[in-house]
Amino acid sequence: NGLVDKLFNENNMLGARVNEYNDEIVRTSERVAEIESENAVRRNNIEHGAEQLATLTEERDKLSLGENALAEELNAKRALIDEKKTEVATLDGLIAACERELTDLIENNESSDQKRVKNLKRLTEVQNEITDLKLEAVAASSSIEALGSRESQINEQLASVRERLETARKDKAEKDGYFESINADINEHNNRFNGFKMKRDSRAAKRDELSALLDKKNVEIYEATRKIELFKELDKSMDGYAPSVKRVAEAQAQRRLRGIIGTVGSLIEIKKGCELAIETALGAAIQNVIVENEASAKEAIAFLKETHAGRATFLPVDTIKPSNFDERGALSGEGVVGLASELVSCNGKYADIVSSLLGRIVVTETLDNASVLARKLRYRYRVVSMDGQVINAGGSYTGGSTSRQAGVFSRKVEIENLEKKIEQIKGSMANEENELSELSAEIVSLEAEMTAINSDIITLNEDRIRIESTLTQQNREVAALAENVSAGEAELSTISAAREEKLAVVGKNEGSVVLLENEAARLSAVVSADDDNDDELLKRRNELSEDISAKKISRAELLKDIESIENGIEQLGRQGTDANDRAANIDAAIARITDGNREFEKAIETAEAEIESLREQSKQRRLDIENAGETRKNNELRITELREKSNEITKQRELISNESARLEERKAALATEYERYVARLWEEYELSLDEAERLCVPFESASALHAQVSSIRAKIKALGNVNVGAIEEFKEVSERYAFLSEQVGDVEKSKEELMKLISELETDMREIFTKSFNEINNRFRRVFVELFGGGSANLSLTDETDVLESGIELDVQPPGKVIKNLSALSGGEQSLVAIALYFSILSVNPAPFCILDEIDSALDESNVVRFANYISHVIDHTQIITITHRRGTMEASDVLYGVTMQEEGVSKVLKLGIEEAQLVISK
Repeated sequence: NGLVDKLFNENNMLGARVNEYNDEIVRTSERVAEIESENAVRRNNIEHGAEQLATLTEERDKLSLGENALAEELNAKRALIDEKKTEVATLDGLIAACERELTDLIENNESSDQKRVKNLKRLTEVQNEITDLKLEAVAASSSIEALGSRESQINEQLASVRERLETARKDKAEKDGYFESINADINEHNNRFNGFKMKRDSRAAKRDELSALLDKKNVEIYEATRKIELFKELDKSMDGYAPSVKRVAEAQAQRRLRGIIGTVGSLIEIKKGCELAIETALGAAIQNVIVENEASAKEAIAFLKETHAGRATFLPVDTIKPSNFDERGALSGEGVVGLASELVSCNGKYADIVSSLLGRIVVTETLDNASVLARKLRYRYRVVSMDGQVINAGGSYTGGSTSRQAGVFSRKVEIENLEKKIEQIKGSMANEENELSELSAEIVSLEAEMTAINSDIITLNEDRIRIESTLTQQNREVAALAENVSAGEAELSTISAAREEKLAVVGKNEGSVVLLENEAARLSAVVSADDDNDDELLKRRNELSEDISAKKISRAELLKDIESIENGIEQLGRQGTDANDRAANIDAAIARITDGNREFEKAIETAEAEIESLREQSKQRRLDIENAGETRKNNELRITELREKSNEITKQRELISNESARLEERKAALATEYERYVARLWEEYELSLDEAERLCVPFESASALHAQVSSIRAKIKALGNVNVGAIEEFKEVSERYAFLSEQVGDVEKSKEELMKLISELETDMREIFTKSFNEINNRFRRVFVELFGGGSANLSLTDETDVLESGIELDVQPPGKVIKNLSALSGGEQSLVAIALYFSILSVNPAPFCILDEIDSALDESNVVRFANYISHVIDHTQIITITHRRGTMEASDVLYGVTMQEEGVSKVLKLGIEEAQLVISK
C-alpha cells in the first residue's frame, strides 16, 4: 500500500508538472506571438520606410532635374544681359556722335550774336534736362511696371503657397487629432489588457488552487473508498471470525443447517462511542452463534464434529438465562457510563442473551474510574473502560493498546465514518467543481478578450507608427511653406516701398518737364524771331535733339531690361539655394530612414533567434510531457501489478487469519475457563488469584483438603467481623509511598541536573554576549564616525559584573558638540545614531535581507547622502529593501519600484533600473 500510494502521489506530481509544462508552452507561444507581432510592426516600418525612401528619392531626382533647368535658364539670362549691354554700348556711341554734331552746329553758327548764342545754349540745356527727366520718368515707369508684374507674380505664388499651407495645416491638425486618438485608444487598450490580465491571473491562481484542492479530495475519496472496500471485503469474508463460525455460516447459507440466527456481533447495535468498550467486554463471545433452540445447537455441533471444522459456542434462545446486577446504586458514581447490556440494542427476543453476556459488566470513562468502581463493588464484577482496559472479577487487570480497526464493531463504525466523510467531500466538491468550471470558462473568455485586445493594440501601434512618420513629413512641409510665405511677404514689402519711391520720382519729373517745356517754347520763339534764316540749322538741331532723346530713352529701356534680368537671376539664385537646402534635408532623411531600417532588420534577426530558442524550449517541454506520460503509464502498470500482488497477499493473510482465529478461539476458551475459576475463587473464597497462589499448599488428597477448608471456614466464622481489606490497604499505601519516594528522588535529581545546565548556559551566554557586545561596540564606533563625518561613540554596560542583567548606555559625541544626554540631540541625529547602531549589529550578525521602512525620514539631505552611501558597504552580504521618499536614497538604489492606480481597483507596479534611467537621461 505504501508503494502504491507513493506511485499514485508520483503520478499526481507528474500530472501537476505536465500542467506546469503546458502552461509554460502556452506562455512561450504567447511570447512567440508577441515577438512575431513586434516583427510585423518592424517589417511594416521597413516597408513604410521604403515607401518614404522612394518618395524622397523621386523628389531628390526632380530637384536634380530642376537644378539643371535652373542652370540653363541662368546661362540664357546672362547671355541676354550681355546682348543688352552690347546694345547699350552701341547706343552710347550713337548718342555721343549726335551730341558732337549738335555741338558743332552750335559752334559753327558764328554769325549769331551773343544773345542768340546764349538763348540757343540755354534752349539746348533745357531740352537736355527735359530729355533726362523724361528718361528718368520712363525708367521709373518701367520699374513700376516691372515691380507690379513681380508683385502680381508673388501674389499669385503666395496665394498658391497659402492655400497649400492651409491645406497642409488642416491635414496636419486632422493627423494630430487622429494621432492623439490612437494614443488614447492604445492607453485604453493597454489598461483594459492589464486589467483583464490581472483578473485572468487571479482567476488562474484560484483555479489552480481549486484544482489542487479537488485533486487532494479525490485522493482522499480514493483512499476512503479503498478502505471501505477492504473493510467490506473483510466483513464479507468474516475476517476475525473462527473457521468453525465461518463453516456454520456457510452451511446455514447452503441450507444445510436450520435454526441458525447469526453471530452476536451481527445481531446487536452499540451506542455510538462505546464500540471498543463493548467489543472488549464481549471478547471471544462476539463470535458466539445465536440459535433458535437447543436442538439447533446440537445439530450445529454435530455438523462441526462430522466435518472436523473445529469448535464453536452456541447460544439457544430458549435456554439462556439473564444475569442480575444487584449494585444499581454504583452506576451513579463519577465516570460511570452504564451497564454494558444497556449500551447495546437488539431484537427483544435476544435480550436474555445480551443480559447473560453483558449484564454483569460495567463500562466507565477511564481506567481510574474503573479502579474506583471495582473497589467499590469489591471486585465482584468486570469493569471495562471506554478505551478497552479491563478490571476482571477478582481484581486482575487486562489492558494495553488496541487497534481501532481490528474488531467487528470498529470496522462497522469505520465504514460508516468513511462513507459520511465521502459524502461530505463529494458535497463540498460539487460546489467547488461548479466554481472550477465557471472559473475555467471565465479564464477562456478573459484570454479571448486579451487576444482580441492585443490584436487591436498591434494594429493601433502600426497605425501610430505610420501616422507619426506622416506627421514628421508634414511638419517639415508646413515649416517650408511657412518660410516661403514669410519670404514672399517680405519681398512684397520691399516692392511696395520701391514702387512708392518710383511714383514720387515720376510725379516730380512730370512737373519739372512741364516747366522746362514752357521755357523751351519761349526760348524757341525768341530764337525764331531773332533768326528766321537759321531754320535749316534749327531743324537739324531739333532732329539731333529728338534723335538723342529717342536713343537715350532706348538706352534707359535697355538698362531697365538688364536690371529686370539681373533681378530674375537673383530670384533664380535664391530658388537654387532653397533647392540645395531641400536636397540636403532629403539626403539627411534618406540616411535616417536607411539607418532605421537597418536597426529594424537587426531587431528582427535578434527576435527570430529568440523565437527559434523559444520554439526549441517548447519542443523540449513537449518531450518532457511525453516522458512524463510514459512514466505515468509505467507507474499505472506498476500500480496494477502491486494491486494484484496485494490481492494475493490478502488471500494469504486470510489463510493466516483463519489459523489465527482458530488459535484465538482456543485462547478464548482457555480464557473463559480461567475467568470461571477466578470468579469461583472470589465467589466461594473471596480470594484473588495472586492470594490463592500464595496460599496454595501441596496436597495429595482432595477429600482431606476439603475437610481442611471446612475447618478453616469454621475458624473464620468464629473470628467474627474482620477488616479483610486492611492488608490490601497497607499494600496500596506502601506501594504509593514507594512510588512517591521514587518520584521525589527523580525530581531532586532532575533539579540538580537542570541547575547545572542553567549554570553552564549562563556561562556560555555571558561569554557570547560579552564577545558580541565588544564586536558591536567596535563596529558602532567606526560606523558612527562614517555616518556623522567625525565625532565619537561608545557602548557601555551599567553593571559589568552581571552582564546578563546589566543595562546598556550609549555615549555619543557628534563632531563639534558636547552631549551629555541623548535627548539633547535633534530628531535627525537621534535617527542617525539608531541607524549606526542598527548597521553595527547587522555587520556582526548579517541577515540575508532586511526591509527599512522610511528609516531616513528624519534625516537632512547631507545625512541622507551619507546613509545612502553607507548602504553600499553592506549590500555584499545583505540585500537591502528601502521604503523611502528621499531623493538621495533613491539615487543610491539599484532598482526603483513604484505602485500606481490608474483606475479604481487596478494597481500597476512600475520598475526602473538605474542603468535604464541613466540611458533615458543620456538620450
